[in-house]
Amino acid sequence: SRSGIGAVEVTRDRFGPSGGYQWKITFQSAVGNIGKDSSQLKVTNLLVSKGASISLDTIRHGNTIGGTFALQFLGNVTRPISHDVSAAELEEILLNDVHALSTVAVIRSDPTDNCNDGFCRNGPQRSGGYTWTLTLTTQTGNISPFSPTSNEYYYEGQIEDLNALNYLSGCIDSDCPKIDIQIGHAKSHNHKMRSIK
Repeated sequence: SRSGIGAVEVTRDRFGPSGGYQWKITFQSAVGNIGKDSSQLKVTNLLVSKGASISLDTIRHGNTIGGTFALQFLGNVTRPISHDVSAAELEEILLNDVHALSTVAVIRSDPTDNCNDGFCRNGPQRSGGYTWTLTLTTQTGNISPFSPTSNEYYYEGQIEDLNALNYLSGCIDSDCPKIDIQIGHAKSHNHKMRSIK
């Protein structure tokens, strides 16, 4: 559900020789393409002058991300994932499609799905992009020492990369939506532990 249209700027200029006016309405903060993704802006002609008319034109459409993406991890590729997938849905997809995962926790920006006016600090980006924070655990690649006093207590297996397959839509000219995995995976924080002797 849309929470509102956000900040709007309206300007008025004289138009034509018969005293007409032209209004320019700019949706400054709303997310997505106002008028295309939501209900179209409509006007009602109540002018009484002979031949007076009203026209409505879009000067520039906003950008809206659509389509899907997929995640590739531990030799598995997920099914196509909607560009605005919720945290709970993404958790379920990862657990079902990446069989080696033990646990999955996901946090998504705009968790309430109610920040499309552009005023929320944790809302989607202007084009409808989101940020997901994933915490994934697996036993794959874990190395266990042979004994409690082994010097190999801190060794860990190779870290697997998480990759994204981009099928997103919403390009403007040649500038298309991108998927950025900023941190990827890291080794556990147990490297400073001491073995029990």
